[in-house]
Amino acid sequence: MNYMYVYFLCHKDYNNEEKIEEYLKKNIKSNYILYCKNDFIGRVIKRYCLNNNLRCAFIKKDTQETIDRMLNIVPIGLVVCFSNKDYDTTLKYTLNVCINKGILVNVILNDKKYSTKTTKGYRKLKWKISDEYKYISDIEYSSDEEFDLSCLYKKKEEKRKEVKTTKNQKKILKQHKYMKYIESKNKKYKEPPKKCSLEAFFHQSKKE
Repeated sequence: MNYMYVYFLCHKDYNNEEKIEEYLKKNIKSNYILYCKNDFIGRVIKRYCLNNNLRCAFIKKDTQETIDRMLNIVPIGLVVCFSNKDYDTTLKYTLNVCINKGILVNVILNDKKYSTKTTKGYRKLKWKISDEYKYISDIEYSSDEEFDLSCLYKKKEEKRKEVKTTKNQKKILKQHKYMKYIESKNKKYKEPPKKCSLEAFFHQSKKE
């Protein structure tokens, strides 16, 4: 199976979860491997992948060096960017590098869609390549790893088969429960042994 590697990113203030999920449902196939960071869109994608048995690679360290290495090592075929304003500094840098490398870029800007390739339903994305863009990240990570190339799978939990009991087994279980109940009841109401003094005990022994 040939895999399609897709990198998702969004504006730092973007929070339209429904639009992201709508895009994923319409465009993502089972042979796609989705790359994301620990940002809003990354968390949406990770959950979507886990719920739909899709593959997702999580970038654990958000730096310019990491992103550059990923774009050089991983054969990213498509970059999808969501924004409701324009492009923040990080988006400008990433999109600039991807377009310069000839990677297909799709931008969903509010209700408008743009693409670097002539695509039905998309307007032509106009972009001027520049060396002035810098990568500035606001995401904090606890890991020192660059990026995790392992894929996340949702392992479908096998439903436990309910053990069917026969009528005879049910009858035995019922009798067993009843016996346990009687036993516990007898223990509860069993009279404690009567106490007697040493004097009474020896007096009783003399009589015997």
